[in-house]
Order: sequence, then C-alpha cells, then structure tokens
Amino acid sequence: MADFNYQSKQIAITGGDKLVKNVNIKNGKGYKSVKRYYKGKCNHTMKRNLRSNEIKMIRRNKYIHGLFNDCYPKHRTSRTPRRRGVSSQVQ
Repeated sequence: MADFNYQSKQIAITGGDKLVKNVNIKNGKGYKSVKRYYKGKCNHTMKRNLRSNEIKMIRRNKYIHGLFNDCYPKHRTSRTPRRRGVSSQVQ
C-alpha cells in the first residue's frame, strides 16, 4: 500500500461559481481538498487528510458517498451584526 499513487480532480461550474474537488494520494498517504472560486478569485480553501479506510476504498475503485462533506465551510446559525461608528468609551 505504500507505493500507491492516485490523483483526481473534479470541476463543477454553476453560474459565476466554480467548485474544484481534489484527491491526491502519494506513497499511501493523501489528502482531499475543496476550492471555491467566485468571479475568478479563490475565496475558500479547505484541505483534510484522507483516512486509511478512504484510501483503501479509493484503491479498490469504490465510490465513497459524502467524501467531501467535511471540506465545506460550516454555516453560522446566527450572526451578530457589526457595530460600526460606536466608540468603546462613552462619556
């Protein structure tokens, strides 16, 4: 398993967004990454190590459902608005 090498790239374009999913394995160790582009600029990158069971499944040419689910940004449930123009010292 130490001499296993693999590369894969998927590109999905919807509207002005481009989503690039990468899987790289070199010498039995690898990572998965997701990059999001908007108007030609990369505005989000997330990179995670591949687990040993994921590498075994890729080596057997098996589909892994939800492989990139942990590579997306987490959505906030509530956002506190920024307070602009308010000084910290009240007189």
